[in-house]
Amino acid sequence: MDFAYKTDIGQKRTKNEDSCFANEHFAVVADGMGGHNKGEVASRMVVDVLKQKLTKAKKITKEILNKAIVEANRNVYSKAETDEKYKGMGTTVVCCAWDEKQVLLGHIGDSRCYAVMQNGIFQLTDDHTLVQQLINEGKLTSQEANEYPDKHVITRAVGTDANEKPDIKVIDRQNIQWLILCSDGLSNFVQPDSMLACTEQAKSPSDAAEQLVDMANKSGGEDNISVVVIRF
Repeated sequence: MDFAYKTDIGQKRTKNEDSCFANEHFAVVADGMGGHNKGEVASRMVVDVLKQKLTKAKKITKEILNKAIVEANRNVYSKAETDEKYKGMGTTVVCCAWDEKQVLLGHIGDSRCYAVMQNGIFQLTDDHTLVQQLINEGKLTSQEANEYPDKHVITRAVGTDANEKPDIKVIDRQNIQWLILCSDGLSNFVQPDSMLACTEQAKSPSDAAEQLVDMANKSGGEDNISVVVIRF
């Protein structure tokens, strides 16, 4: 396998509050929120904790991934509660780890993970957003959701609740050709079909990451953009 990651400030923001990282065993994207330097601090804290905990693990299991994200959440929550300067900060997180047989996936918020397989591209994460909640309850259709005024309201985030826990999934790796982890600065401006086409044409994960960020910027670049691309 090979991988690449890229983060970009976008066209409209004055600061990049995203953080991302990948190595041969796991990948993570965090999209900070809270304004000023708060979001940047929150997202970096999460990535740092996951790097520390997952790099030390001889084998990354569901329990280890869950524990690492829970600890990252507590750290962000504690800093926001005890330091007035960081009050109200938070971040999303999406993290995946893999071995030869399976992919482990943990997330909180609306940063996403997509899998490219032989028969198409599939979103593996469920957004923790108000609009997704309304879709799940049958109060909105997917088409109506695109025009919903509060579509970016997040219902769950790292650092906003001391007891927040991630959604964890285990997915068979056998049919997965590529994984794409991204912040909503990519997923709001680049459709899955375009992501799929990018992986089909890209010479490498690095090439794909560059192209995806470029596509988001050309579509407006209204947010920070972060992406990790893994090719198995």
